[in-house]
Amino acid sequence: MGQIVLSLFLCQCEAHVWGQFHLTLTSLFIFMITSSSIITAGAQPIILKRNVNVTALCWDLQSNSSSVTCLTDPSGVITGVVVAGLVVISILCISIFIWCRRTELSRTIPQKQFPKYFKSKSRDENRGFRVEFEELKSVGTDQSCTAAFLPKNQSKNRFSNILAYDSSRVKLTVENSDDSDYINANYMPGHGSDSRQYIAAQGPLASMVGDFWRMVWEQKSQVIVMLINCTESARVKCEQYWPENRSPCAYGNLMISVQSEQKVKSWTVREFSVKDTVNSDERKVHHFQFTAWPHIGVPCDTEELMQFRGIVQQHIESFSSTGPTVVHCSAGVGRTGVFIALDTVLQQLEKEKGISIAACVHRMRLNRPLMVQTEDQYVFLHQCVMDLLQSKNNFISKSAYENPNIYEDPDMHDNSNSYENTEISEIPDIYEIPDISEIPDIYEIPDIYEIPDINEIPDTDYAVSIELPPYHTENSSV
Repeated sequence: MGQIVLSLFLCQCEAHVWGQFHLTLTSLFIFMITSSSIITAGAQPIILKRNVNVTALCWDLQSNSSSVTCLTDPSGVITGVVVAGLVVISILCISIFIWCRRTELSRTIPQKQFPKYFKSKSRDENRGFRVEFEELKSVGTDQSCTAAFLPKNQSKNRFSNILAYDSSRVKLTVENSDDSDYINANYMPGHGSDSRQYIAAQGPLASMVGDFWRMVWEQKSQVIVMLINCTESARVKCEQYWPENRSPCAYGNLMISVQSEQKVKSWTVREFSVKDTVNSDERKVHHFQFTAWPHIGVPCDTEELMQFRGIVQQHIESFSSTGPTVVHCSAGVGRTGVFIALDTVLQQLEKEKGISIAACVHRMRLNRPLMVQTEDQYVFLHQCVMDLLQSKNNFISKSAYENPNIYEDPDMHDNSNSYENTEISEIPDIYEIPDISEIPDIYEIPDIYEIPDINEIPDTDYAVSIELPPYHTENSSV
């Protein structure tokens, strides 16, 4: 006859102890198993003593009972519980540490405490800012970019490592399944609950100009902010997507024409007319191009960018309704991230009298990779806020730019007037919007460099002179 080896597991539930018994069976026998247990305790851990009686039955026959005794030591279980407890405690401690760091990054710095915060982060060559920026590098890197990796879309990306996340990408309308809805652009949250206050986009490639204007039209955007020159250091950074002169230019079904253009030292303001040739709808789009950003690094001071941001904000607030503000540079992450973050945190500062730049950058990086791309840009953001808070009567205190190195450790010049003891006044209403109806041409540039009539000066050897900033255009300079 064949034999069967049967493993029986007996459990003493109260002590959570398992015992194992191997019995050899034949097909003719049935076994009756009974057990009893005795728990003994002393100085040692509790020991369970178990007696097992086995009786074989076959028809009318019954064998004598065989007794099996076993002792179980639960010390292994106790050791396991202790180890598990230590693991749980370790995980809890790590979780608390991560939560505290995230809380530190997300906390709002009150306006009056920001100078002290800035000074602390600036010590040891901006060590505090460096640590914060390193912690932000991994934010959003687990997001999917499935659409960007499709073969038909790969040529639409200017850089292979800067792709539009699927969760927040702007989708173009398509007429059939063969068309692509992909453009390298993502919605960006602003201050408050608006998750689509901005669109961060890469500078259009030559093949993507039509799609860029489609996006502007479909999103009902009335403002485009451009933070780069089309050509920098003899390299094309962004395709020019508007006509060179006043002659209209067609991009797909959209006809683009330049209505006005005003250039000043650091930026150019344009007004475009965008017309849908299919249904004859027409809109005005305002274009703000900041031209003073250096090819490498950040601006040497914060004044010009702050003024530029104020002008853009003034125009946005003058509209009754508008779609997302389109912001782009070349890759659409570095300068673009700085401008969006600056606009967002200054709105927060105005409404809440506090600011959280790290939290702002964290939110942006969940929507698009590498927003605020470098440590210098991250420090520059804080410097912009610091300079704004230091200004009281004027827009920006002139003394803030006596040293062009904006990243200098403030401790090297620490004195009784240090940031820690600075009393911050309320932020002036520097962006007060004038009555547009009283301004005949909102792009009219005042003649701030007017030279007085020399005949009005009495006879003297005094010579009248003024100092003018350099002015550069594409083909000439003064």
